[in-house]
Amino acid sequence: MAKLDGVKVVNETVEYNGFVYELTKEEARQGDLIQCLEDGVMDLTYGAFYQVIGTDEYDDMQFLDDDNDERDRSVTDEEYKVFRKSHEITNDNLTDAEGGKEGTVKIELPDGTKLEGTPSDLEKITRKLQEMQVEQRSSVEMPEEAVEVENASEPVSERLQVGDYAKVITHDDNGQSKFGDIVKVTEDDESNVPFDTKHLDGSYAGWHYENDLVRATEDEVKAATATKDEPLKIGDYARVVGNESDVYEKGSIVKITDVPYEKWDYQAIGIKKDDEIEDAYEQFFERELVKATDEETLEVKQALLKEGDFARVIANTTSHYFEVGTVVKLDEYSEETDAFSAYYLDGSDFWRIYRSDLEPLTKEETEHITRETEEEKKAKAEREKWAAIGRKVGEIKDGDVVKVTDNTNGSHLNKGDIGEVSQSGGRTFRVNTPDCTDVNWFVPGRVELIVPVEQRFDTVG
Repeated sequence: MAKLDGVKVVNETVEYNGFVYELTKEEARQGDLIQCLEDGVMDLTYGAFYQVIGTDEYDDMQFLDDDNDERDRSVTDEEYKVFRKSHEITNDNLTDAEGGKEGTVKIELPDGTKLEGTPSDLEKITRKLQEMQVEQRSSVEMPEEAVEVENASEPVSERLQVGDYAKVITHDDNGQSKFGDIVKVTEDDESNVPFDTKHLDGSYAGWHYENDLVRATEDEVKAATATKDEPLKIGDYARVVGNESDVYEKGSIVKITDVPYEKWDYQAIGIKKDDEIEDAYEQFFERELVKATDEETLEVKQALLKEGDFARVIANTTSHYFEVGTVVKLDEYSEETDAFSAYYLDGSDFWRIYRSDLEPLTKEETEHITRETEEEKKAKAEREKWAAIGRKVGEIKDGDVVKVTDNTNGSHLNKGDIGEVSQSGGRTFRVNTPDCTDVNWFVPGRVELIVPVEQRFDTVG
């Protein structure tokens, strides 16, 4: 079977389909329940339970995933907790996976105690144990009038409802949540362990007894869900929300350049300025700035675009033919339309494009594109130079006059020697000089073409 529904986790036992299963350190075997602690695996849910349908000779256990496909895992895989069937408790009778002698049954309690007797005898004992457990969990260590709940949480004066927020006040670990966690009630089945819960990030928080939880206060929920702002760092953009020197108006966007700066928390340079302010450095206290939103940051970066910059196409509002994501080079800016002529990097075509359809490249991206553009420009010039003599780049022929540029191949020739090519039919060729006609093999990358054979005047006629 696939992921199991209706599994309750109570301390180190689970209840499923009328049976109690206990955590065991033994190897998994057929019929056991396993709890998946693998994260990020397709068709397996973290924290969910699955039933072992068999094992093989390789010590692998088989179970069905969320899509009912069979999975194999080692029976000792540490990313799976193993729970083994212990006993069944019902209102009418009491049985065990392990039958006793005729007319009797055997059970093993969670603390390891083993009991044997008639179903009615064991039912009475079990019910008494349940009553004692409930009384023990509902008892309070201090007199009620002396109890002062931390963080103003109130004991549950009325039963929690599905959708309520609660705080965990038990130190009994259910494997999914811990003391002090704020959780949300997702189900109340009105059983002995009635509340199924989840964490505020949506992850599973397990089943809880009624006395495990108190209703969370509004402040506790707010504190648990509040986004913790990270401190601004060099290179971040921020919005001015207060400026004691009045250099930049409230709402201006600045870029952090130093942290901290003398007695101030930040130094920054203005990006969005009023008519009287040019680029100027200003100092700010932490209370005067908040981090700019992604939209504000993009708008500021777009405002800095100019002719000659590289940019990435992020939208199409001018019916251009660039694909979104294409990197282009900007030229011919029109202030009237706030648009550029944008060219493919190879210069093959261009389209008019609004500033708002563009995203500036990062400094690193710009440096990389610049290097690639320069390298391509040099490569193109080299191709054109060789094409002018009807050859591919590096094509060497017999009779060419070449100069040695690298003699680290063991040749008897020296760097700078000039000679004539022979035996150029393969990957290598000879470079012959009046003083050297042996141990003189070269590849094209180690010589420079001086005069192609077609242009040698000394061989004419």
